[in-house]
Amino acid sequence: MYAYLFSSSSASSSSSEASKKVLVVDLDGTLLNESSRVSDRVAKALLEASKDDSTLIVIATGKARPAAKAALATNPLLKDSRIVSESSPGIFLNGGASYGENGVPLIDDALPVECVRKAFEQKYDEEFALTAFTSDDRCLALRSSPFLDELHERYHEPKCEILATVDDIIAQSRGQVKKMLLIGPNKDAVDDYSSKFSKLFIDAGDGALVTRAVATMLEVVPKNVDKSRALSALLDSLVLANESSDRNYRLVVVGDGDNDAGMIEFAASMNTDGIEGFGVAMGNASFSSRNAASVVLDETNADDGVAVAIERFIL
Repeated sequence: MYAYLFSSSSASSSSSEASKKVLVVDLDGTLLNESSRVSDRVAKALLEASKDDSTLIVIATGKARPAAKAALATNPLLKDSRIVSESSPGIFLNGGASYGENGVPLIDDALPVECVRKAFEQKYDEEFALTAFTSDDRCLALRSSPFLDELHERYHEPKCEILATVDDIIAQSRGQVKKMLLIGPNKDAVDDYSSKFSKLFIDAGDGALVTRAVATMLEVVPKNVDKSRALSALLDSLVLANESSDRNYRLVVVGDGDNDAGMIEFAASMNTDGIEGFGVAMGNASFSSRNAASVVLDETNADDGVAVAIERFIL
């Protein structure tokens, strides 16, 4: 579907300007505003960028693919968009589920069963909620919570199914839990619990790591899962690194969370052999993302920062 983007036939007549552009955008805290919706300005900027056959838009998010599609559809202008589809490239579940040209799977990682068991057997305060995301786009938990309801209603994730035991979760997921999400009542409570929660997996040497995209949520993903790894695999799959293809292109990555820092740094460091890389941190970005960026916007996700980045680096 997108291979033509990287063939010599798509090259611009101007040697001083990138002939191809790849825009990689996070969702929560970046493309989505504080109401977890796409503003009109951002939607219009995305549509304008998508009109250019030499521009590829890739969503890179901690969300599952159906949730990402639902998030874009919060703006009617994007309801019929193909930016997220089963036949388009995309980086989901923080890179644990990643797709290349024509939606071909590139990365399909799952958490070790022992890691899932350890997390769900841990005792949590009543104000915390834990859920597991499966390979067939389900959310499973052991107890209901208003936070899990909000995960569905505000963040567009599947409605959580409540099961009786940890063994039920492992059986229902067929041992294919892609990530787990621990949700707390506020940032301070999650900050206080973060070290203890991470230690669960460090002590046992489990193949998992803990990251954060939203202030009140801790995400447990397979050890090697990272958006930058997924982005590298995606670029390779689209023959961007192929010596026989035109290497004159611009890579723009926009994000805000700790889980975006790796791919922001990846883009910021790509400025060789005709490749222009821009690692863009939002005005509301975490310290790690700001530190990794080559550009830090003044505008936040509440100020249509993604539209600003598109207008500045893509259009």
